[in-house]
Amino acid sequence: MTHRSLAVAGALLVALATPASKAHASIPEAGSRLRDAEALVRQARLAGKRDTYDSRRQAVRYLEHATLLEPDSVEYHLELARLYFRMGYLGQARHRFERVTFLDSTLAEGRFGQGMAWRRDYLKYLEHSSLTRSVAELEAAGRLGPRQAETWLNLVPLLVEQGRLPEAMRAAEQAEAASPERPEGLLAIGHVAYRLGQVERADSAFAAAIPRLPGVARERFLDISPLVSEADTVALRRLPPGGRQAFLERFWKENDPD
Repeated sequence: MTHRSLAVAGALLVALATPASKAHASIPEAGSRLRDAEALVRQARLAGKRDTYDSRRQAVRYLEHATLLEPDSVEYHLELARLYFRMGYLGQARHRFERVTFLDSTLAEGRFGQGMAWRRDYLKYLEHSSLTRSVAELEAAGRLGPRQAETWLNLVPLLVEQGRLPEAMRAAEQAEAASPERPEGLLAIGHVAYRLGQVERADSAFAAAIPRLPGVARERFLDISPLVSEADTVALRRLPPGGRQAFLERFWKENDPD
């Protein structure tokens, strides 16, 4: 650690231990605050790269102090919000994302972060109000950043949960249009199409998406073991790749309802 880094770290500890009234009486000049904030953020990023619990806690402390020195920095608040979220501090993450939106209402990331925090809150507590707020924030993020596929992909299952299937399909289509090279948008289309009774469209979407999935995910879709007997499962696994493919094609032909 350099002398400069040690000085910044020491200043952080002093600031955290200093009563608010005393700290306010000796506010540094704007240029000095900016330089110190930048140094603290660099230290936070270095600590974050170590990716341990203690290093993340240290990164949080650096970023918290950086936002005190530069309270109007969207970048610093956003970085701290994401770190809070990553560590599971949902309330603190949400408040920082709200601050980002307050500072720049045109930035999709602030709305997206709030939506994801409310989404995790819903998944944990199943509070209907959290689902409603998550959907509202993600929809706002989608309007602000329509080319961000992650927003639409996270919105689809929430809209399905609300029973809003036409809106879920539009979100799935937006995800596919935003990132056509990824298979997840097609999977979302297939999922919602099946729920809408559009079986042919669902089949086409799944057929296009599954071959493009990573190996483990693709195998989950192709796994027929929940549908066949234990003996058939054992026999299938003993077959060579060519015989396995023929077995699967025969199985689906015999069990295809259409």
